[in-house]
Amino acid sequence: MKRKYLFVLVLIISSFIYSQKAATLEHLIQPKNIHVDADRIYITDYPEIHIYSITDYKLLKTFKKEAGKSEVQIFDLKGTLLEKTMVPIKEKNSKRFFPYDINKGVLYQLVENDDEEWELHVTKIH
Repeated sequence: MKRKYLFVLVLIISSFIYSQKAATLEHLIQPKNIHVDADRIYITDYPEIHIYSITDYKLLKTFKKEAGKSEVQIFDLKGTLLEKTMVPIKEKNSKRFFPYDINKGVLYQLVENDDEEWELHVTKIH
């Protein structure tokens, strides 16, 4: 436990020393929270949640839902719409999706089934 706190402290201190601008996020109005996982950056900008790719900072945004699918719009950093499609992203609860990634036209998602086992779902979206 002490190692975890030490690691967080080192990260905080190094962020001030080694901080540099990675991208300008023009879509944000009044961001409230930020959460970073292995491949995504989630920013709460009420009433929207902006989801960015951590590798290239492209904006991935989820909008409407219909027939068990969610609309995903992919933008570049200048706000140019690159792609819009409906994909079957499964939700963990009303606020979170199960872990997923979209790469080269394929949706990869880990979904926990009723037996509490993790399943890898792979869906071609193009």
